[in-house]
Amino acid sequence: FNNSLIDINADEPGLFTTPLLIELCFQTAGLWEAGSTGNLGLPHSIGKLRVYRNVINGTSIFAEVKPKEVDGQLFFDARVVDSKGNVYLDLSDCRTTPQVDTPEDHHLMPMKVLVGKERK
Repeated sequence: FNNSLIDINADEPGLFTTPLLIELCFQTAGLWEAGSTGNLGLPHSIGKLRVYRNVINGTSIFAEVKPKEVDGQLFFDARVVDSKGNVYLDLSDCRTTPQVDTPEDHHLMPMKVLVGKERK
């Protein structure tokens, strides 16, 4: 990361990192949605966002996404955690908007394998 491009206050790294962590959740949800439904979705809305104060500690971070269906609509709950179990943020009731064009099946195959819809 090039600190000279963006002046980030070391006391407030969340001002920069929070949008990236939200994007990580939507990217992960999008991979699951593409593999499960064949639809590519872009971020649409977040029902609730909780950000927790955590110091960047050099450990790996992961997005955990749990899809759920309510009245025929697909929603996601997601959170970002590090390899030590620290929670960085929680998102509830996230939604995506499906794109009009659907990708060809061979492009979706790796994502289908990822979510267990197809075998290698």
